[in-house]
Amino acid sequence: MPDRFPESPDRPPRLDAPLARLRPRTAAVTAGAAVTTALLAVWALLAITARARLQDQHQLLAEQTALRIQDWVSSRLLVLRSIATLRGQGMLVTPESWRRRIAADMQTIGGYQAINWIDDDGIIAITAPAAGNEGALGRNVRDHPVAGPVFARAEATRTLQVSPPLDLFQGGRAFTTYLPVTTPEGETAGYVNGVFRVDRLVDHALNRIDPATLVVTIHDGDDVVWSPAVGERRGGEPAIASLSIGDRTWVLRLHPTRPAISPLVHLLVVAGALAAGGTAGLAAATATREAREAAEARAETARVARHVEELERLEALGRVAGGIAHDFNNILSIVVGRASMLELQCQDHPQARADIDAILDAGERGAELVDSLLTFSRRKDQAGGRVDAARHLAQMEPLLRHVAGRGVRFSLQVEADVAWVPLDPTALDRVVINLVSNARQAFDGAGGHIEVRLAADGAGFALSVIDDGRGMSPEVRTRVFEPFFTTREDGTGLGLATVFGLVTEAGGRFDIDSEPGRGTRFTVHLPAAGSQRAATPSA
Repeated sequence: MPDRFPESPDRPPRLDAPLARLRPRTAAVTAGAAVTTALLAVWALLAITARARLQDQHQLLAEQTALRIQDWVSSRLLVLRSIATLRGQGMLVTPESWRRRIAADMQTIGGYQAINWIDDDGIIAITAPAAGNEGALGRNVRDHPVAGPVFARAEATRTLQVSPPLDLFQGGRAFTTYLPVTTPEGETAGYVNGVFRVDRLVDHALNRIDPATLVVTIHDGDDVVWSPAVGERRGGEPAIASLSIGDRTWVLRLHPTRPAISPLVHLLVVAGALAAGGTAGLAAATATREAREAAEARAETARVARHVEELERLEALGRVAGGIAHDFNNILSIVVGRASMLELQCQDHPQARADIDAILDAGERGAELVDSLLTFSRRKDQAGGRVDAARHLAQMEPLLRHVAGRGVRFSLQVEADVAWVPLDPTALDRVVINLVSNARQAFDGAGGHIEVRLAADGAGFALSVIDDGRGMSPEVRTRVFEPFFTTREDGTGLGLATVFGLVTEAGGRFDIDSEPGRGTRFTVHLPAAGSQRAATPSA
């Protein structure tokens, strides 16, 4: 049928012609909206992930800082225990000898306001240093409203007690410790009183934290140990970590100084930018704009990927640095403590004192190295490390006897002439020293017997550390390798966790045989390693 209305130049165009011309533009707008929606979803996910990772980074930093504070206090408590041992043996009884020893210790390690001697009546009989602490001499600790009850607990339990934070009459914030001194006859001769300045602790432990981004507070229950000046702005949820100081628990909080950007705000900002760019791009409809936007998206994705990789590296660094610092501190504490005792015994031997001073200087440099490791160290590849454990243990025997301590019988039994294992000498040192140190703690200050035994074990070797101490309950036995788990008031819970990591990385495994009251036997099963020329030397 012919068209009843043939088109002519005088006829108006068909009404659906403009719509037909708009369809390609509508498709372009729809496609642009879909792309924009997808990009918004990706940006929102990235914003939420970045915020969560920032919170994880703050939590890791809080736990690492708490560990630094705990190690700072523990090393200084070890000095007090060394002084208490000497006093219990009848040394340091005159004010002059007491102050001379305290001056040497403070020059080596520092951090104290004073280290005083309190007699068994509760009277502060000797202050050191004397200058600046004259006002404390002759005071009765029992009369102090904060320190008095703590001193009474030390007197009743005959154990180390730590006070809540208190204000010094010299000015400043501090906390104090009371360590009973027992004579060979079992009588309490008096107390070593350590007065710790909080500001010096903070200078050491918090010097890596930028106060412009994070504000640190430390509380002992409801008491404030450390808090910044009033008026500093805080925002966001704080990262929280707890730490043990003697018989007390402190809580450390890291408060962000600025609230984290809300994912919703971030989403709205990005949405506005993308919408404006999309509108301009659709209006311009040029391939150049599309190429530029794609390049910007790729660059931003690469930037976020680099940021995530950096956070993951910091997280791994924080996990391993605590273990390294713990082991170094164990060794340095032994070196510095023994050197300090030798220095006291060598007053009339100038050459020996010079050598001992060199040892103490090296110990201080070692402490600085530990501090550097907390920031810069990375996990070292242990693959390929080998050592003859039979020969190396024989060389370690004098050190292990020192680690076992006085009053503990130590024996070493090596039932293999050659025992090459896949650990380097340093790793083997850490394993054995940590296990012997852990065994020593099982005696609660009383005598006992520690035996280290090496024997063939099928295709490998078995290294056992055996003690006749108090043993472990099943609950403790199942958790001994957990990081930060400890049953000691001055422990960090990292020693056995570090040992577990070294042994399992070398392809080894553990057996633990322990019951309450029957002692403990740790057995490390290690595969054999060939004694190649490339093997790591054991000395």
